[in-house]
Amino acid sequence: DYTPAMPSKKSPPRMSGVGDYIRGQRELANISLRKMAEQSGISASVLQEIEAGLRNPSSTILGSIARVLRLSAETLQLQAGVLDPRDVGE
Repeated sequence: DYTPAMPSKKSPPRMSGVGDYIRGQRELANISLRKMAEQSGISASVLQEIEAGLRNPSSTILGSIARVLRLSAETLQLQAGVLDPRDVGE
């Protein structure tokens, strides 16, 4: 008897990069996800999705995160690919 394999459930594409960077910077600054949510005004669940690479943050969200992490918004926008490195410093 032949039983066809069920197609595996595909997970959403991972955006990584900026999420990994944000998580790393948050951990370096010793800021919990909950504290980051409180200080940025962004829900912890949205921050978790960004850090996991499941959500692509808007420029506004990147600006709020950058403020809490004491980074320039430009730094995060470069990491997120929102800003082209060739456009920086012009």
